[in-house]
Amino acid sequence: MYTPSSGFKDVTLSLNGNYRIATQWSLVANVSYERLLADAADSPLVRIAGTPNQQTYSLFVVYSFGAF
Repeated sequence: MYTPSSGFKDVTLSLNGNYRIATQWSLVANVSYERLLADAADSPLVRIAGTPNQQTYSLFVVYSFGAF
């Protein structure tokens, strides 16, 4: 049976960017890397179907209501 203890779950490095296309429109991008640590990395889900190295990529088109 899996019984995790307390402690840090992960370490994350993230890079975010915001590019204004027009007055109210912008693009927002995010790239992040996460490394699961200790008990989180040793969980059955990670051992069977995953990896302790997690990457996330996202890109958003944002419309802002009102003038800034």
